[in-house]
Amino acid sequence: MAFNVRGLVSSLLSRFPPTELVFAYGSAALQQHGRDKGKMLDLVFVVNNSQSWHKENIQTNPSHYSFLRYLGESYIVNVQHRPAGLYYNTLVHIDTHDQLIKYGVMSVGDFCRDLNEWEWLYASGRMQKPVTLLINSKNDTTHHELSRAVQYNLQFALLTSLLLLNKPVVTEWELFLKLISISYMGDFRMTVGEDKNKIINILKPAVPEFKQLYSPFINQYLTLNSDSSYTVNISLKVEDHARQLPSKVYKNMQNGQTLEEAITSIVTVSSRQQALKGILTAGAKKTIVYSGLKLVKMFKSLF
Repeated sequence: MAFNVRGLVSSLLSRFPPTELVFAYGSAALQQHGRDKGKMLDLVFVVNNSQSWHKENIQTNPSHYSFLRYLGESYIVNVQHRPAGLYYNTLVHIDTHDQLIKYGVMSVGDFCRDLNEWEWLYASGRMQKPVTLLINSKNDTTHHELSRAVQYNLQFALLTSLLLLNKPVVTEWELFLKLISISYMGDFRMTVGEDKNKIINILKPAVPEFKQLYSPFINQYLTLNSDSSYTVNISLKVEDHARQLPSKVYKNMQNGQTLEEAITSIVTVSSRQQALKGILTAGAKKTIVYSGLKLVKMFKSLF
């Protein structure tokens, strides 16, 4: 039976304070047929005022939070704004939908900063893959700002992939594999705690979704050949495009890093900081359970 992820996400929003944008990401968000109730759905809520949002959410859903809720919404927002701009509540069971979710909360400003500049390459990294996206903002300016950031991030990702591959002709498979890998460069979880086949597993069932997501920019940068490969129709010299790359990447390159090093240094810091935050935001019990689930996935991928 078909499983409507978009309908589920829309329905879940009634359990939370208003959001400007929400996206579901990960394997559960791309699920097309059948419903695996044991699979946790990963969400990010982008909100206008983080402090007000958490204040209302703590009143409505106090059990979602760790002991940090007792320190108040101001403290929670301070934790949220540290790299990578997200505050996560994990292993949350929504009884009305019999659904397990993990949700991050991010301000509009931090979200747009990450997508436009790759400040942390965290939310932006997740949105470089197909997601279920709902922009709910009723403010036209905010709606436009969010929509534009989403498109900039995709364009940056495709251009960066081509520069990293540095080949005049590329296949669809190698292009999308390189694109997926951007947000995992320097992520310590790829060594401990993640499925060793994660990047391939993301792409295998989702090639059509990647093609659709990147189609406007594929047409801009590439020409399709008769054998289904692509000829790159832009210069592959990084220096020719440096100023067109996200500002955090460009800044790192100005300090003497290669493009790959510039990306790796961003991901290394943000992934470690977010993991440390996760211990606080999840609490001891949930951290142990969540880490255990990750380790099981990693060991399964080894055999």
